[in-house]
Amino acid sequence: DGSRTVSAVVKDPAGNVSSAQTLTLVIDTSTSKPVFTLACDSGNSASDLITKQAGLSAVTGIESGATVAYQVDGGSFASSYTAPSDNGVHTVVVRSTDLAGNTATESLTFTLDLEAPLKPTISLVCDTGTFSADKVTYTSEIKLDQTFAPTDTVEYRYSTNSGVSFTAYDTLFLPTTSGTYLVQARVTDVVGNQVVSDIFT
Repeated sequence: DGSRTVSAVVKDPAGNVSSAQTLTLVIDTSTSKPVFTLACDSGNSASDLITKQAGLSAVTGIESGATVAYQVDGGSFASSYTAPSDNGVHTVVVRSTDLAGNTATESLTFTLDLEAPLKPTISLVCDTGTFSADKVTYTSEIKLDQTFAPTDTVEYRYSTNSGVSFTAYDTLFLPTTSGTYLVQARVTDVVGNQVVSDIFT
């Protein structure tokens, strides 16, 4: 690759030679690959490629004057990126084309998770009151009636003043005094989708 100068002359049968004509050209046989990633990798780490947002970062690393095209899940290339909106695994290919027509591509495969966990339902571990469902107990243990993924985070908040105010969410529910408690659970999955329970009294 690089700049080249070509000279040419014409010689007729009598031996006359024309003046030289020159042409300077640039030979370019390759281009650099585009560099990009997820704009927000919201999974457990910033590099696990699990997210609830399918946007891409700005594309860098391409030559000046090169054009960029995007392909999503094997579709046609387009000049702008349209993020996928379905849950599951997606592959995005970015192609750069330089002024000489050389192309280079880079791909990114990620998992899109837009679904919140199941809505939790709170109940007492032991209802020790007069009736089995009167929600009176001498133990503060509560449970959720659904099973969640090990990567989900379960937190609780509660109120002791009829819902006027609540504590901050915490991974433990440990009331220390007798009284009426309004308890709410929040479940957050690995990418940040959240769901809250109804208030349990």
